[in-house]
Amino acid sequence: MLKSIFYLIRHFPEQVFLFVFNSGIFVWLWKSGNEIANQLGVTAAWENHIPAPIQLFFGQNIEAVQGFFHNSAFM
Repeated sequence: MLKSIFYLIRHFPEQVFLFVFNSGIFVWLWKSGNEIANQLGVTAAWENHIPAPIQLFFGQNIEAVQGFFHNSAFM
C-alpha cells in the first residue's frame, strides 16, 4: 500500500499536489462553513432561510438539521 502511494507521488506529482490542495480547500470550507453557521445561529433562521422542500423533509426537528450540517460535507 505504501509502495503504491510513493509510486503515485513519484510518477504523478501534479495530480497528487492537486488532490492534496483540493482536499485542504474542502476541509477549510467545511470548517469555516460550520463556524459561520454557528455564529449566525442557523437554528434562529430555520424557518426564514431554509427552502420549503428541505423544511418538509426535516419537519420541525431542528436537531436533525444541525446534525445534517455538522456531519456532512454539504457545509
